[in-house]
Order: sequence, then structure tokens, then C-alpha cells
Amino acid sequence: MFDKQRRTVTLDGQDVVLVELSAGDYVAINAEQDDEQSGLMLLHRSIESPQVTLEEMQDWPNRIATELLNEVFDLNGLNADPN
Repeated sequence: MFDKQRRTVTLDGQDVVLVELSAGDYVAINAEQDDEQSGLMLLHRSIESPQVTLEEMQDWPNRIATELLNEVFDLNGLNADPN
């Protein structure tokens, strides 16, 4: 019924396609008790292309994960000021 927004981000010459999260994704991520794990889940569920596993992502440089997470937050309106 509703289309998810997508965004392509290029980091270190690699294109990564991010997709807006679903309501179900939020439920699963919020159910995770470990904040570190929930951050990885948030990023993993947001990457549409290329296909990567959680284990592969754990080996990425932290700066890459942080930059992608910032884009994910923006794409999903999680950086928005509630006022």
C-alpha cells in the first residue's frame, strides 16, 4: 500500500542502498535488550543492497557503520526534533 523510501549512499567507493524500515522492523529492533546489538540490527535491516550478514558487518570499520547509521536515522526520521 505504501512505498518505502530508499537512499543510495557511497562510502569508500561502495554504493549502499538503504531502505526505510517497516513498523515490524521497529518492533523487532526495540525488543532487543542489548543496545549494541539493536544498532547492528537497525543497520542490517536497513541495507537493501549489497546483501550482507550481521557477521560481515561486525568486521566493518566503525566509521562506516556510524556514517550509515546516521543516514538510516535521517531516512527514518529518527533525527527529527520532536518540538
